[in-house]
Amino acid sequence: MLHDVVPLGLRAAQLVFLFTPMFLTYPLTYLGPQWFEVWLKVLYVAVEFSGATFIKLGQWASTRRDLFSKEVCDLFSNLHFQVQPHAWTHTAHILQEAYGELWQKMLHLVEGQSPVGSGCIAQVYRGYISRTLETATLKRDLPMNKEQNKNDNQVSLSNENISEAETNLIPVAIKVLHPSIQDKFYRDMMLMTSAARFLTWLFPKLHWVNLNQCVQEFKSVMEAQLDMRQECLCLQRFTEDFAAFDQIRVPQPFPHLVRHNILVETFEEGISVGQIVQDNNQPAELKIQLANIGVDIMLQMVFVNNFVHADLHPGNLLVQNMDKFLIKEQVQERDISWCSADEVLEDYHQVSKERDCLRLVLLDCGITSSLQPEDRQKFQEVFTAVVKGEGEAVADLFLSKSVVNHCEDPILFRKEMSQLVRDARQNLASISKIKVAEVMNAVFGVLSRHQIQLEANFATIVLAMAMLEGLGRSLNPDLDLLEKARPVLLGSYFSNKIAGP
Repeated sequence: MLHDVVPLGLRAAQLVFLFTPMFLTYPLTYLGPQWFEVWLKVLYVAVEFSGATFIKLGQWASTRRDLFSKEVCDLFSNLHFQVQPHAWTHTAHILQEAYGELWQKMLHLVEGQSPVGSGCIAQVYRGYISRTLETATLKRDLPMNKEQNKNDNQVSLSNENISEAETNLIPVAIKVLHPSIQDKFYRDMMLMTSAARFLTWLFPKLHWVNLNQCVQEFKSVMEAQLDMRQECLCLQRFTEDFAAFDQIRVPQPFPHLVRHNILVETFEEGISVGQIVQDNNQPAELKIQLANIGVDIMLQMVFVNNFVHADLHPGNLLVQNMDKFLIKEQVQERDISWCSADEVLEDYHQVSKERDCLRLVLLDCGITSSLQPEDRQKFQEVFTAVVKGEGEAVADLFLSKSVVNHCEDPILFRKEMSQLVRDARQNLASISKIKVAEVMNAVFGVLSRHQIQLEANFATIVLAMAMLEGLGRSLNPDLDLLEKARPVLLGSYFSNKIAGP
């Protein structure tokens, strides 16, 4: 018992030290917007120093724009956390426990190898596995509970399976959870639950936010991230969903190698979309093509598959085959008056003989959202009403179908919502210039002021749309999201796309 109480007490003391000053100075925020801005920045620093769980809580809070102000959400969406890598000895112990004595030969890792990245939850190594092991004696169903996982830890390998001279290797990313990350997480969740109850008792007006429910929603998100088998299942689902799209790729997991604390997937090379957005020297054709692929991803996930990657910031999107795309563009633009047709065809076939289409790769697929049938219908109705400029229809949908509704002035709510949608369409040369995600974020602001709470996944999916639309417009300012969304809402877009021209 003391073994649990002492770490919990020390952690509580640390959090009290960090957040009590924030609690005591909060009344200063009523002195003016500048005071609130300063207070918010100090809170941001306190969260950064609080560790992985609170970093993730801040990131999650930034997705709930129906609960928190735009300033809070915008600031905390920037939270990133690079941790000191855990010791190689921990990685070696975990991998040996899972795969047996020959794990280093199986994964082609070297003693003391440095990780390629280390985040809140886990760190990643680059290794290789033999193609002969891809579907050989390691093949088995994915264990989905810890008891089954313990009985299945030891993988029998022989020297017949692993050859030191093996040259036919697959590059893989090996993600290993940090030591004791589950214990730290559940300790923090106990403290968060107690704090949520105390704050709700102290400030009754917070009842509409339902802090206890927020903590439970966050807990569910984190529990999925702390089990690598869940991310494996998500990768398999995304692979199936995008099987017909050559321009969209997902890392391929190896379920027979996955454990609750280990994920093995193909290692994907590429360039971050964020780098391309910031590089003004990249050709417009490339950026337009990437913007179109991004919109295809969003529409397919939201309106067709109802299975949405909820963490698609630019760092989780890689671009592949960019150099081949640029070469093909150069070949197509080449002045053929100075060369023979044979020369042009030879150049073109040289860059086309491989699968060289421009591709976007989705990374870190452990956080996903889906809507229940009723919520999915409401989402499409809200989206369509926003597009059509029917502000009162949007207001009525939220008033009738929101999970928590403490709106004291429905007439004012309808008026504000109508004005918001009307303002979004005013003075625009074309309806294509409407930034749908921006409008939806403004809608969240009205919901928050009138204490109307959305279902959590509803809010998460809107944020995912906002991320991808914002990324698409940064690549192509003339992106016409509404034009691409219209046939999707009619149910024909992707069926026609898969069928082909």
